[in-house]
Amino acid sequence: MIGERVAVVVGGGILGNTIAYWLSHLRGTKVFVMEKERDTSIHTTSRNTGMVHRPFYMNPQKKKVLATSASISYYLWKEFASSHNLPWNEVGTLEVAKTEEQVKTIEKYEKWALINGVQENQISILNREQIREIERNVSAPGGILSKTDTSTDYGILSNKIAEINKINGVRYLFNSRVMDIRSEKRTLQYFIDDSTTKRQMTCDLLINAAGNRSLDLAHRDGTALDKSVMYFRGEYWKVDENLKGFVSRNIYSVADNPEFPFLDPHLIVRPNGTLEIGPNAVPVSGPEFYREGMGKNKEFFPILKRPLSPKINLLLNPQFIKLAMGEWKSSLSQREMIGRVNSFIPNMDFRKAKVRGFSGIRGSLVDKHGFVPETIVQNKENCLHVLNYNSPGATGSPYFSYLLYNSILKNGLLEDNKGQDHISHEIWKDVDSYNTKSELLLF
Repeated sequence: MIGERVAVVVGGGILGNTIAYWLSHLRGTKVFVMEKERDTSIHTTSRNTGMVHRPFYMNPQKKKVLATSASISYYLWKEFASSHNLPWNEVGTLEVAKTEEQVKTIEKYEKWALINGVQENQISILNREQIREIERNVSAPGGILSKTDTSTDYGILSNKIAEINKINGVRYLFNSRVMDIRSEKRTLQYFIDDSTTKRQMTCDLLINAAGNRSLDLAHRDGTALDKSVMYFRGEYWKVDENLKGFVSRNIYSVADNPEFPFLDPHLIVRPNGTLEIGPNAVPVSGPEFYREGMGKNKEFFPILKRPLSPKINLLLNPQFIKLAMGEWKSSLSQREMIGRVNSFIPNMDFRKAKVRGFSGIRGSLVDKHGFVPETIVQNKENCLHVLNYNSPGATGSPYFSYLLYNSILKNGLLEDNKGQDHISHEIWKDVDSYNTKSELLLF
């Protein structure tokens, strides 16, 4: 290799930061992160349940990459949080069946958990009496206990990764909105803050990790033109402080409609022990249409962007419309939201959750077949587009980004110039020791 290579990561969320961390290992490659906000991790990374999910509920055939990434990243995050004294409250998750029929799903989860790398001693199948013994306020015919699910703060974790990246020489360009990509040696066009003056940067490798905006950027590059995106806002209600200890772990329920991104609200434990109920999944028209107000984005109704046919197909689906209307009801009333958890937590009084928490937004890819189940990585002329990177995306980001890094090297998109100095701050030195499965490449 002659001269220094340039790699640009678009998006300074938890995925962009972990990708930049692994790229900083490459001697002879200068790494930039371009972020449209004033700092890292402002949107989805900091607006979620904050759970490190063990992948017991993930179909290993449909979501192999995300399940593997979540399984291994649990250990990576635990090591990282311990080393840097970051929030880490291993509260566990109890996912319950609401009906006798759903007990079959719980039994299926046990098999999936073991395939996905969860250890046998980290999960337990419980009957009604066993559930009552550990959670007196929960009533369900059966459930699965995931003992190592953890409550954390992904915004704090992600910002610490960014801090380490800067020590390792990664350069962050904030208030930089990437607007266009040209094929000539990957020329980016971008704006600084609200300026109308275009600037340009050329690079050897571009990685689009822009989260809810990644598909828009891919379309500008002529990629994934058959796919569209639907946005869903998740909202939370804070439970009164005097109900601390009402439950001792996260309480989830089996989804009634797993083919749609409508999850029944959960009761979650934050790192400080406080409780919140949520999220719902309210359809909204854009990636920053928070309940508290719009983000920095000034674009209205991006949902109307083409292609429209995948969205129209959903809007013609009576079941989707019925579910969407239910989500809107739960957005307008805490009584409606908490009524949905009363089927398995009957003693939760809606009057004990009067204060709204934050809201977050998920962008789910759709095509002619419906919702796309797995993350997609598309390579077009040294431009990698990471699309549909959703839950448990924050959980799996350390190992998923490592898989992406290995795929970059295997495909010769970048190489390691061993004549240069190594990085200053090393974490996750033993990452390869966690994976006993065959090698996974993302593209």
